[in-house]
Amino acid sequence: MCQPVTSAQIESLKEEIREMERRFCEDSNLHGGKGWASYFQEDGIMLTKTTVPIVGKDEIEKAMEQTFNIPGMDFKWWPVGVEVSPDGHLGVAHGIYHRSYLSRDGEKVEDKGMYTTVWKRQPDHSWKIVWDGGN
Repeated sequence: MCQPVTSAQIESLKEEIREMERRFCEDSNLHGGKGWASYFQEDGIMLTKTTVPIVGKDEIEKAMEQTFNIPGMDFKWWPVGVEVSPDGHLGVAHGIYHRSYLSRDGEKVEDKGMYTTVWKRQPDHSWKIVWDGGN
């Protein structure tokens, strides 16, 4: 059984996850699929609105490399809420994303929606994504 953490520790862990979300977005936009996948556990799962679940860091990287290679791609997100389990081992961020890119005809396309990301505390106290999905 895991020991519960204090409310002050929970608040600190929430801030860590908010910071991870910020860095996840920044690194993904700088490094594409490789940057995106670097935040996932090896067996992480990603859901998208157009495919079956994508399982595993390598498959996630391949899928997201295609996304970030779309001309004009600008993909941003930010959490509007973060929760942490009482033992401090799992965190959930949910928020809003906005993505814009150029269509094949050169027209700007805008897409926005909501997302949820589940983070798991690793033995070295870092955080990795175990599950990510957006609408």
